[in-house]
Amino acid sequence: MNGEQPGGPNLWVLLGQLTSVAWEFLGSILAGALLGYFADRHFETSPWGLIACTLLGTCTGLYRMVVTLRQLERRDSRG
Repeated sequence: MNGEQPGGPNLWVLLGQLTSVAWEFLGSILAGALLGYFADRHFETSPWGLIACTLLGTCTGLYRMVVTLRQLERRDSRG
């Protein structure tokens, strides 16, 4: 009745874990873009710092998302 399967993870816990993965991904992209923006202003290299750091933030976010989802999958499979 409360969204749980017998022996399965709580729906709200799963939703919270997946939401945290999404926020971490978004945060790494925004952090890269912000870092690139300030690097461009400091070194006067517009738009290359913004582009490079945004791509780096995206790659970092994807890597962290894969690692975190694998950990969650491993934790769920153990029961």
